Amino acid sequence: MTGIQIEWAFPWDRPGISFSLGSAMLMAAAIPVVFNRLPYAQSAALLIALAFGAHTASNITYRDENRKMK
Repeated sequence: MTGIQIEWAFPWDRPGISFSLGSAMLMAAAIPVVFNRLPYAQSAALLIALAFGAHTASNITYRDENRKMK
């Protein structure tokens, strides 16, 4: 509706931040449905590990871009 393009590359990911709360709530509701064979704690640990990995990858990209700008 707004015409803002959502991209998942480092410098262009700022519009995607506004969707993080809604996606986190959706993931929290989907854990019992999707991971019904795994215990809840293991499912949550898996999602936390994936989030940590994504955050670390973003941090490395930011660091590299910062070095390039200097």
